[in-house]
Amino acid sequence: MWYQRPTTPDRVAAVLDESPKMLGRAQLRDLLGKLAAGCRSPLEICGHYHVFTSGGMPPLRRQVRVSNGQRTCHLDVYAEAQRVALELDGASVHGAPGCRDE
Repeated sequence: MWYQRPTTPDRVAAVLDESPKMLGRAQLRDLLGKLAAGCRSPLEICGHYHVFTSGGMPPLRRQVRVSNGQRTCHLDVYAEAQRVALELDGASVHGAPGCRDE
């Protein structure tokens, strides 16, 4: 059934385009932009607003998939040229010790 799969920011935006008088439309459009940019938690959204989009930041990639052959994870923010990875929500989302290894 169509309602059993997760939605995407693009699908929600398409419905939003059909609702021009919806209250909070601008705020939802802004949030959808952050989700489309790769934000996946409130801390990542806060980081996007207040840290990672400010002047002087290197090019950043979000939700970069990395694998060590046995496990795959996603880096919240990755500065490729500097080889710096940032995990913003840490133990609050990745609570099990095995989720924090590597």
